[in-house]
Amino acid sequence: MLKNITDAQIHVLGRSKDEAEHTAMQLLTRVGLSAKAANYPCELSGGQQ
Repeated sequence: MLKNITDAQIHVLGRSKDEAEHTAMQLLTRVGLSAKAANYPCELSGGQQ
């Protein structure tokens, strides 16, 4: 999931990889999914997706 969240920040907003990953982890923490950052979206339950 982390790559999906960071790609747009890097390519569209021009953020550095470190900055994009930091922002992505903040967002995942906010929604309670920080432990799933390394998972692929298909590995999440329907509610988590």
